[in-house]
Amino acid sequence: MRLITCFAVWSSFVATSLFLLGWTTNYHAVVGGVAIGVFATAYLLWALKRHLRTTRRRTRLQESLVRSVLGAVLLGVVTIGMVRAALAIADGLPGVNPYFHDRDRPAIAARTQAYEEAGDFGDAVELVRDRLTKPISPQWKATLNAQLPELYQKAGIQASTPIEQVRFFELAEQAMRLTGQDSSAVQSLLEQAKRDAVYVARLDAMRDNHQWHDLIAELDVAIKAPQPWRHPFAELLIDACINAGEAAESLQKKMQLFSHAVQVAEDYALDPSHATALLANAQQAEAQQSNAKAELKRMLTQAAETEDLTVRLNLLELAADFANRHELETDGIQNEIRTIRLSLMPRELPAGTTAKLISVEDRDPFVLVDFVVRGADGVPIMLDAKDIPVVSVAGKPAQVESIGVAPDRDEPLYTVLCLDYSASTKGEPQKHARRGALELFRSVDAEFQLVAFSDKVWNLSNKTWHADPDQLATQLDSLPVGGGTLLVAGLDYAARRFPEGAHRPTVVLLSDGVDSRKSDPAKVLDYCATNGITVHVIGLRGGNQFDAANLQRIANSTGGRYLEATQAAQLVPQFVQAAAEIRQRPLRLICKTTTHGPVELTIGRGNSVIRLISR
Repeated sequence: MRLITCFAVWSSFVATSLFLLGWTTNYHAVVGGVAIGVFATAYLLWALKRHLRTTRRRTRLQESLVRSVLGAVLLGVVTIGMVRAALAIADGLPGVNPYFHDRDRPAIAARTQAYEEAGDFGDAVELVRDRLTKPISPQWKATLNAQLPELYQKAGIQASTPIEQVRFFELAEQAMRLTGQDSSAVQSLLEQAKRDAVYVARLDAMRDNHQWHDLIAELDVAIKAPQPWRHPFAELLIDACINAGEAAESLQKKMQLFSHAVQVAEDYALDPSHATALLANAQQAEAQQSNAKAELKRMLTQAAETEDLTVRLNLLELAADFANRHELETDGIQNEIRTIRLSLMPRELPAGTTAKLISVEDRDPFVLVDFVVRGADGVPIMLDAKDIPVVSVAGKPAQVESIGVAPDRDEPLYTVLCLDYSASTKGEPQKHARRGALELFRSVDAEFQLVAFSDKVWNLSNKTWHADPDQLATQLDSLPVGGGTLLVAGLDYAARRFPEGAHRPTVVLLSDGVDSRKSDPAKVLDYCATNGITVHVIGLRGGNQFDAANLQRIANSTGGRYLEATQAAQLVPQFVQAAAEIRQRPLRLICKTTTHGPVELTIGRGNSVIRLISR
């Protein structure tokens, strides 16, 4: 009896509890458990009717039933605990429950909603895609797949770069196609993202090629577009402004670009400290440059008010050096310096030209000028004092105390022979050039160096001065002919061979006048003028290219003679003429007046011309 009571109570208690706790949805199991309980209860009532005949039996039965009920309830609680543990273990085993990850469904839904509300659609996409890789029920998988296209689209719209936009929109299009949704809107967004990606790639190419100004012009427009990825554009624009500013030569341009970088950084809440520091440095440099400009203006005014050309030249050179140190414009100063040097350097003047001579020392009014006079045929001639009439002193009729002409001082001469060894001089020209050079060595008492140039420049004398004609002739045969024509480089190298204080330094240049690099000889001519170097030029005509104007410019700018050979056989006579030019000693004019001031002289007679030579 007790066993039946216990079983009836236990089966009914367990079945009802499992159903109410939601641990099972099997109605058949519940009905079966309840039916067993009802059957056991009916049987219990029938048994009671038979055994409840005496009070003693009734009491004993009541006690037994109470103990059975209590025992059944206790056993039911234990059974429910064991069932709960068994269900928990079974739920954690994929082999028992293949969809055990469905238990996380509420948590995943809550996290996805939180990401969407925060605008972190990329994180929401990653969460859903990760859950789809887990063993979940088909119903939940269908729900997640239906949710993905919208998440992809929103993530693409909020992407930080066009490349990310393309990726998300492509995923959205694929997901919509799989779920049968309309993807026309996403396709439109995808096409726009692809165009934006191409545009960004073009901007990156500008950055890689350091096309800063083009990049700035593009970004100034692109940064205003209503795109979520304009902030990377702002960073790129700041970087472009800084790089362009550092490369700019003008301080005004530097300040303009750095200021633009600072403004963009402030507009888009980026760090402006680097651009601000660069702007402050540029502003400080601009203030210093303004002071330097004022000082340079004062120096140029002082030079302009000076009548003595030599003193003015010195002041202008100081001003040019000051301008270079402070990164100021020097073109105008250099042009004026070049003009004064040309007026002071050796040059030829037509006969009868009035030369304005400036006294070197006002307290001792002497004028000293070195000169050579040539006849109409170009041959040097000697002059007497009577051939140099004084016109005026300080703008008034001349009052000359004494005037005389004397030969220049006799000191060792230094000459550099600079030969064109390019392919255009190969053959007969080189043969006659060697013969002419040998005549030059033998007829001029001077120290020589040999320089040759083609597509390189060589010092055939090993940077040593020689006076032995035979040794110099041997050096002429040590180099093959061929290659281009580095005329200016060869002349510049030759002009820098002379020792400091060399007397009447002279270069004899043989070339066709065409520089293969099209270099301008202005700088080397300025160097020759500053250092009193005379360049006699022998032009070799006859090749495919010939630039007589360039060769004449070199000779005229340095006070030299231009000699031209129309064919190779004429080279030897021209070298002989160049030797005569070197041997000719200049004359020195000494003029003393009774008054101070500039002296104007008419020099020459007949068709002769004079070349003034710097002291």
